Amino acid sequence: MRSERTILARSACLLLVCVALVAVGCGDEEPAPKRPTPDAGKADPGAEKKAGMPDVIPGLKEAGLTDDGSDDDKAPGSMEVVVKGTYDRSERETYKWDPKFPAGTIKGGCRLVKKKGTEFPTDEIIQLTGANAIKDPAPKEQAYYENIGIKRRAWLSRMGRAKDGYTYIPYNVAVMLRDVKVGRRPPLSRPVMMVRHGVIQPGDNSNHGGGTVQFSPLHERAQFTTWDSFPSEIVVTRQGTTDVLFKQSVRYAQTENNKRKKNDKGPLVYKPQFITTPLIREPGMYVVTDARHPWMRGYLFVVDNPYVTVTTYHKYYPLCNFEIKDVPPGRHTLEVWHPLYKPVKRIITVTVEANKTTELMVKFHAPE
Repeated sequence: MRSERTILARSACLLLVCVALVAVGCGDEEPAPKRPTPDAGKADPGAEKKAGMPDVIPGLKEAGLTDDGSDDDKAPGSMEVVVKGTYDRSERETYKWDPKFPAGTIKGGCRLVKKKGTEFPTDEIIQLTGANAIKDPAPKEQAYYENIGIKRRAWLSRMGRAKDGYTYIPYNVAVMLRDVKVGRRPPLSRPVMMVRHGVIQPGDNSNHGGGTVQFSPLHERAQFTTWDSFPSEIVVTRQGTTDVLFKQSVRYAQTENNKRKKNDKGPLVYKPQFITTPLIREPGMYVVTDARHPWMRGYLFVVDNPYVTVTTYHKYYPLCNFEIKDVPPGRHTLEVWHPLYKPVKRIITVTVEANKTTELMVKFHAPE
């Protein structure tokens, strides 16, 4: 008898639950998910912390080794997928991304002002002795870098003919807009820099970087890795100070379970390590060096907006022009920088109109 009452009671409860579900539309199809907006994850300051913001960090897509161990940018080796960790940039963001905001374009070029009788520097092979000597070199390390033939770059391209007069064009020029608060250009991501062939450079030209220059948003960490056969000791210092923000060693190693066997012709698998700085809270330029390899030097600019770029040199496009798209209309302050040459004007005021292109020429003094 008690068992029958229990069954009746449970049946009644089940009936009430079904009636309630029908009342709220349990028979309807599942509603379609809302379309994400460009600002999704930024409106809620805690959204990134809750979700963890998984995202592949840019860098190293086109840098690696072929299966036979030879260098080839077009045939990279396998790489470790790196995922962003939790960070607190969203609640401190000073730039707002609005893909519908009106915008124009800034286009320009860089030229060196030539003085009569001026001799211009050229690239030269770095001798790994004296100030450039490797600190505590491992066996074969000296020969490894000497065989690469690392050059001290003049960061100049010469165009034209002698009878007409040459035009000298500096590249590796950082071009940055100051204090842009809102615009159509997407925000910068976490920056990656790498050591490759004895040079510190941006990972995969991400964040509009190039040459030896990389950009980072405020309140973000920077990551470093290496593709060279010997470890590097990365040091990050704020320009104009002796304050060391970060110092740590990094190496590039073959994974233990993928070593090539005597008769195995399968590909080697490589696993680059990444080291990560603390959150960088102050804007400005940070110098990146390698304590083991003193000739290496790169530059990390921490900025408050994504309207930045670096002029690079390519043999098919030697004009070294730059272009910054999606710039909000109005008067802007543009800053230029070069590791060797001084601009005639470091700060330039430029006016941008919606749906129009503003052109300008940035001039640099000849080397003394």
